[in-house]
Parts: sequence; C-alpha cells; structure tokens
Amino acid sequence: MFIDSGSGTIVVNDSGKLESHKFAVGTILAFDDTCSFELVQKIDSIITGIRIPIQTIKEFGLCCTFEIIGTGNPSVLARAARDFVASIIVQKSDLSSISSYFIENLLQEMISGIILENNGNTVNQNSRKSIYDQAMSFIAASANDPELNTANLARELSISVRQLQREFKKNNLTVAQTIKNQRIDLATRLLSNSKMNVLSLDEVATFSGFTSLIQMRRALSERGLRHPTRIRADALNSL
Repeated sequence: MFIDSGSGTIVVNDSGKLESHKFAVGTILAFDDTCSFELVQKIDSIITGIRIPIQTIKEFGLCCTFEIIGTGNPSVLARAARDFVASIIVQKSDLSSISSYFIENLLQEMISGIILENNGNTVNQNSRKSIYDQAMSFIAASANDPELNTANLARELSISVRQLQREFKKNNLTVAQTIKNQRIDLATRLLSNSKMNVLSLDEVATFSGFTSLIQMRRALSERGLRHPTRIRADALNSL
C-alpha cells in the first residue's frame, strides 16, 4: 500500500501479539493475505493498494506477513510508481489486453525496484550472499532492459565487476548467463501467451531485452527450445 497523503497508525496482529506502527506520506506497507491488521487513518489520508503475486514479494526478500519497506521520505522511484498508479486509476477508457499486460508487468517491476532500493541500503552491511540476492533481484526486475550487463549491474550495486562475478561463481553461475536465462524465460512467456500474438517476433525480442530477433532465436536454440514461431504455434494448439 502507498500512503499518498495524510498519516495514521496500522495495528498488526502477529500471532496474537499486537504491534503498532505509525505511517506518513511516502510510507510503503507490504503484507500477504494471512496478515491481520487494523488501519487507523486520519480523514485526509489517501491510500492506494496494489496487489502483486506473492512469489514476486518473496523473490525480493519480503517473506514476512507484514513489513514496512518504505519510509516517510519517498524515493524518486516510489514517487514515480505512486504517480503512475494514480494515472491508471483516473484512466476512463478501457485498457487493451496488451496495455493491461505490460502495465501489470511494469507495476511489478516498479514495486520490485522499490523493494530492491530498500534492501540496497544494507547491501554493504550484509554478507556476500546478500549481494548475490540483490543481483538476482535486480536481474529479475530489469532483464528486459537491453542495456543490462555485468558491468552495469555491478555499478547499480556499487560493487566491482570482479566481486560480482565471484558471488555468482560461488553459486556455479555467471552473470551473463543468468541475465540471458531471465530474458529467455520472458520471451517464452510472451510467445506462449495468446494475448501477445499481436506482437511481431521482433517486438517480442525487444520486450524481452534482446537486441534483435536473431539474438533471441540463438538464445532459445542454445537452451534447446524450438523456433519462436513453433513455440507460439504449440501454445495455440494446446488451447
């Protein structure tokens, strides 16, 4: 939930133990369906709720039933996400299936980015394993960016390329291959979604973070997957 204006208190029931937390403008509250709470807000408060898959929450380090992942001083990304959501709410015309699909994905990436920002405040204070988790989270949120590579990822995490590579090596992975695998997964999801059939193969490649259709075809082939047209056709035949 985004606290857009006003302030108040949220009382959370954690296994019978009541915990009270104050909130103000810019605070972001995350919780799953098992969380029991009571929200006490002032009259002038405006709160926007966004629902995203629980797996996305878990992938970005929020495994608790309730957690405060923002403060009263919203970041640039948090303000952008809040404004983006507000613009969608006031949108009077119906959204097309394509628009809805990409808006949903964009919102998930924005929320993931906010969580990543929050976790990033302690990346240098945690173990090296948490650096790896940070990197995996960033890749999951940004794989569709064709500019994402090992050097850029290291720069985003404020660590050296060599240090980043060491963390992945500990997990028997390379940064480049992990990014490529994430893009392959994104491409296969787009190709297998019948609502996305209006996209050309070149557009699928672009939205998946590949620089060209040839690069996407090569990556799919290296994974042992079929040609993009066959993946799309097989998905249609299974309906």
